[in-house]
Amino acid sequence: MADLLLAGPILRRVTTELVCVWLATDKKLSFKLTILQGTEPNPIGISDITKIDLQRYQLGKNLFVYLLQAQPTTDNKTFPLDTLLSYRLDQVSDDGSKDTAINLKALKLTYGKDSNPTFFIPTHLKRLLHGSCRKPHGLVTGNKDNFDALSLGDTEIASNPTDDLENRPALLLLTGDQIYADDVANPIFAMIKQKTVELLGFQEMLPKKEGEKFDPSTVPVGGRETLSKDIAGFSSGETKNHLFTFAEFAAMYVYVFGNARNWQLELLPEHDANLRSALEEFHKTLPKVRRLLANIPTYMIFDDHDVTDDWNITGGWYDKVRDSPLGHRVVSNALAAYWAFQGWGNEPENFDYDMVHSIVDFLEKAQPSDNLERQYDLTTWKHRGWGYSVPTNPPIILIDSRTQRQPDGNFYPTQLLDRYALDWLRMEWNKIKVAKEKDIAKGIIKSLPEWPIFVATTPVMGFAPVEGLQQLGLWAVGAFEDTLVVRYTEKLFRAEGVVTGSIINALDVESWFSNRDGFGNFMNCLLHRMAINQCIFLSGDVHYSFTAHAHFDSQGEKLHCWQLTSSSLCNRPNDQQANIISKIATEKGRASHNNQWAYNNNQRWKTEIQYITEAGTENSRLTSQCNIGLVEFNEGKPVKHTLLSKGGPIVFLLNSDKAGIAPVGA
Repeated sequence: MADLLLAGPILRRVTTELVCVWLATDKKLSFKLTILQGTEPNPIGISDITKIDLQRYQLGKNLFVYLLQAQPTTDNKTFPLDTLLSYRLDQVSDDGSKDTAINLKALKLTYGKDSNPTFFIPTHLKRLLHGSCRKPHGLVTGNKDNFDALSLGDTEIASNPTDDLENRPALLLLTGDQIYADDVANPIFAMIKQKTVELLGFQEMLPKKEGEKFDPSTVPVGGRETLSKDIAGFSSGETKNHLFTFAEFAAMYVYVFGNARNWQLELLPEHDANLRSALEEFHKTLPKVRRLLANIPTYMIFDDHDVTDDWNITGGWYDKVRDSPLGHRVVSNALAAYWAFQGWGNEPENFDYDMVHSIVDFLEKAQPSDNLERQYDLTTWKHRGWGYSVPTNPPIILIDSRTQRQPDGNFYPTQLLDRYALDWLRMEWNKIKVAKEKDIAKGIIKSLPEWPIFVATTPVMGFAPVEGLQQLGLWAVGAFEDTLVVRYTEKLFRAEGVVTGSIINALDVESWFSNRDGFGNFMNCLLHRMAINQCIFLSGDVHYSFTAHAHFDSQGEKLHCWQLTSSSLCNRPNDQQANIISKIATEKGRASHNNQWAYNNNQRWKTEIQYITEAGTENSRLTSQCNIGLVEFNEGKPVKHTLLSKGGPIVFLLNSDKAGIAPVGA
């Protein structure tokens, strides 16, 4: 029984009408998901075994992924709120005549005396966890301090009785870079190479150039840098072991999502001692991660490293990778694996038949036809349903700011959301409001939520002292590029902005403020078109964490927001970088941005940001320790942001009523 599951179970989307559990196996099996109330034996929800073909897909000879979906069997057709629930997994025989319960307690996936994984559906969110950026060998130097803070989520649940719903986090938001596809340590990459054919049943061939294919397994460990940069067009600084094939991405997910089969890394004497220490520490905490993911509704959204560093950073980057057969295919493989291991469980209805079956059909054949390859590449690249919402109170909208960008030239910072993405945001918000009006009519809630939560992988209200250095670099190179000689040379070679583009890649310039039109369009959409006057931004990405209160002024109206950033789970800066960031952080507690000189009055705006210090201290406003964020609410308002770290909690108190911001320079 211990070998039955390849990965999972992971508790995914949970609402009063639906409970989803994701898992993977290496054999074609049938499962039934049963929802129970506390320790009661009678089911209150069950998955439809006759629809197992819609809840299971074969993605390789020995890889089957499942999203078991249970609906309520109660008279009112809803799961109860604020009540401890649990789920049971049963393996169903081929003829459907026999159910065999999977002993999840024996697999150490339950807490305390519980026989099954547990969870609950809150009327009002009181606590949630969030984090991003999880790289197994995350700390560059001094790896004795390497730690996967995602395991602290498990500690948080284990430290309280599972039925203490007041203190138990209701859900987990993984806000980007769940894997680092472009930066894989040698021991992990060697293990992945051994598992790929085992999962898929054949060795994937990849296009190198038009009409030319190659076998990526023949490239030795550490030998993919030239292929990644010169052939695929990637700009990551760490590409020696870049994941290329679908099976490589799949194997990485199987490992980091709990390592159910206990795959072992071969740590050799020639490996750096710090690297060995880091990987041993990460490997040791994987069972805790697996238990956490089995017991808390988990929602995910990609950032760049889930595909490759700098993914779609500029229009020129997009065109270069799209036009490379190898680059195009690697992105397709990354997105297909993201759908299978992350995206599907977020909101199953977001994915249409054509895209899903283009993936299934493509992976079925060792030598797919040209048309099948083209269909696979197109449907993955062009899918626009990666963003979604969660109908909690307050509601959560997770924004895809990677595939819906608006390029401003080939080499300049992009608008992170194009006009169609903003339209989607408006539609999603209105859908939420209609659903909440129904909840008000039923007496579940009294009024529309006042503090909606937006997950934006990159901080919307970024840490200005750090982002200011990036902007200074952009300004300097822009001034250089505006000289007559440089402008003439670039125009002659049809490469206007190429120097700026190289600096954008080097400095990783992807902040919302780096494109002021894009930032203003996004914030004006929230304030004017969606009539939101206060909200919460949850973010990661930057490898340091901070808490800020800000307001955005435009056309006589004001939007107040909290920016809560938790990064990284397991990828902290080295000591030198951390010291520089810390010094910058202590020098300035406020910042401002404005676009007051815009010709069009509707495009004029200003923003004031106040960075919050740790409660009761004069400590730095920023931390680079590995951490997972814990947000607490009171009657729908955010009141506390705690960064759980190995060194202890770092607490920021949020007073939404009194958090006024003095003008910068006051």
